[in-house]
Amino acid sequence: MSTFPAAKAKSNFGELLDAAQKEPVTITRKGRVVAILMSKADYEHFQAMEDAIWARKADDAIASGKSLGPEETMKFIREVLKDAGA
Repeated sequence: MSTFPAAKAKSNFGELLDAAQKEPVTITRKGRVVAILMSKADYEHFQAMEDAIWARKADDAIASGKSLGPEETMKFIREVLKDAGA
């Protein structure tokens, strides 16, 4: 994974975008990682993997009889949103 200091990322934005098409790029500020930039294709790949993981967890919960019904699911979502301040 390549690394760009924030100042270089700002002044060489085109180069940063080109690098991110090949691999995720770490952006640092004062030696500390503050962001990672990735291509749209990489992002979509990670989203698809996450969706597959959650689908598998849901299938496992249904198969084990530990899944929530629609009402319990909505209650859980409301509680999570409330805790998040949404």
